[in-house]
Amino acid sequence: MSEGKQLEARKKIYLESIDYYRSHPDEFCDDVLDIKLNLYQKVLMRAFFKYSFCCFCLGRGLGKSFLGILCLAVYALLYPNQKIGIISPAFRQGKTVIQEKFHDELCNMSPFLEQEVSNYICSTQKARIEFYNGSWIEAFPVGTDGAKIRGARLNLILVDEAAYVPKYIIENVVKPMAIVKSGYKVGETDEEARGNKILLCSTPYHRFNHLYPMFLDYLKHMADPDNDKYFACILSYKMGLHVGLFDESIVEQQRAVMSHMDFEMEYEAQFPKLSDKAWINYDDLQACADLDHIESKGVDGFEYVMSIDVARERGHDNSILNVFKLHWYPDHVESDLVYMYSMNGVKFEDQAKIVRKTLKLFPNVIQIFQDTMTIGQGLSDELAKDYYDPEDEKWYPPLIDVNNEQAMEQLDKTKGVPIIYGFKPCAEINHRLGMAVKVATEKRWLHMYPFNVTEKVDLNTEENRLLAESEETRIEVVNIETTGTSGGWLQFGTKSKRKDRWSSLGMGLYGIELIAKERFKDDDSNCELPIIHRR
Repeated sequence: MSEGKQLEARKKIYLESIDYYRSHPDEFCDDVLDIKLNLYQKVLMRAFFKYSFCCFCLGRGLGKSFLGILCLAVYALLYPNQKIGIISPAFRQGKTVIQEKFHDELCNMSPFLEQEVSNYICSTQKARIEFYNGSWIEAFPVGTDGAKIRGARLNLILVDEAAYVPKYIIENVVKPMAIVKSGYKVGETDEEARGNKILLCSTPYHRFNHLYPMFLDYLKHMADPDNDKYFACILSYKMGLHVGLFDESIVEQQRAVMSHMDFEMEYEAQFPKLSDKAWINYDDLQACADLDHIESKGVDGFEYVMSIDVARERGHDNSILNVFKLHWYPDHVESDLVYMYSMNGVKFEDQAKIVRKTLKLFPNVIQIFQDTMTIGQGLSDELAKDYYDPEDEKWYPPLIDVNNEQAMEQLDKTKGVPIIYGFKPCAEINHRLGMAVKVATEKRWLHMYPFNVTEKVDLNTEENRLLAESEETRIEVVNIETTGTSGGWLQFGTKSKRKDRWSSLGMGLYGIELIAKERFKDDDSNCELPIIHRR
């Protein structure tokens, strides 16, 4: 055989091998990279190569990040000149995937893979892998508008922990990229133009999160007999036990310390189903998450209301402070939950300081609704003292509970401000708080921050904290159940046993309801007058 024919024969074998491995990437891992995969990893990798849109929802311990970066690396080797991006909730997470999972783990497992890397960058500003065949993988910061991702013109995107990546980014930045066709060939005479690929990889989250409807949409497409683009799967920790990744005793240890709901999401890879007894419809609550900008301080011309659910100085519960911005209409009032602060393990003295600082941020607070019975009395007593603010070197008067007759009688002496409306929680009050939340959500009179706002500005630490607090509030609210009645009043509970955010939200909305009834009492409506709760 001539040298030319030998070259052509070798080229043919090479192209046939490449073509085979593109259909059997798991065997490429075994034969070429010397990386041994278990059965579920093989199945998922083949699915990733076959379908354009994949959604892997995996329980803890199944190696989501490892499998994700391995899929990207194998794809980069088998398809030259690919621009591949990793998008995570935070840049450091994407950087960690490249540094720990690719560089420290995969390259140590496979000398061949390491040899194919032409350049490796991992710094505070950039994390990128470049291969000799022209392909590269890079972690990108999400930002708020995805501008850097758009500019990259990516062929393949891994959305790591997709539940925590803003819906706006996935819908308006990531998905449109898959529409664009990318052409590549490895010596083929007939060049194939293929669509770009998206891999969503995540632990499941609550059903009101954007990942759940996306997952259902993928499943719907999978059910189509002509489907050739979509693949979705859920794998629980049991798969990890089956292939020997970890011991069941470890799982049971985690089950003992985690809430039932968290265990469902983290280990069983389930989107927790809301109880049939759920008091607040999650669609209603999600519809209330419609604020498009963040307010971390008061705006002139608006009234505000504060609510505080007080917890022990030490314990599992938090003291929760909420601030609502009021919007008055001819026949009702609507409220924006603009500010939240969670206080855990904080002394009443320090809680009082936080309340005072919040009042400086929102000087137009017209009423503070607070539980003042037993534990709550500790904070009320601190607020009822003169307060010296070292920042502006100024003394501020006591804050007085209008339902404290003794304190109200001494206003001339104390020069106190009657701004606190103290609740004494009981079956009736808890019922009314729950009803207030129900009415506000069903009528869309409550407005909250969504999981992420769409305002195209960089969010600072405080703004991100407010988004997280808003999300935690929704999580708690949608898991509140009706547990029966007491004296004809509805009772509420939750499997997580946490109700501090629910209580503070209810106090604020019920308090706003009382203010509205007072202002509208001269109307023809049959609104009942505010209930005054005295000692």
